[in-house]
Amino acid sequence: MPQSITVDNDPEFAGKALEAWVYEKGVKLHFIEPGKPQQNAYIESFNGKFRDECLNEHWLILMHYAKAVIDEWHQNYNEQRPHSAIGYGNNRRNFENKLAN
Repeated sequence: MPQSITVDNDPEFAGKALEAWVYEKGVKLHFIEPGKPQQNAYIESFNGKFRDECLNEHWLILMHYAKAVIDEWHQNYNEQRPHSAIGYGNNRRNFENKLAN
């Protein structure tokens, strides 16, 4: 469980359910300054890729279809595509090796 989660100030992060969850888990929320997405650049980058490569490419009408499409994209994102953070390696093992060294 993370010690803290950095989020922006959008309404989905101001709900009582999230507030109750972080309290129950002992996780702290760190809100970035309004209008400063660069303070959370990694997630903003991920969100853009997820929106462009997955959400904008599919009509996610049925929940089971949405789950299947998102799971497939997620697996590809984590295990197939190259990532600059691991020297443009493309799988979890490369990432784990990078963390170990």
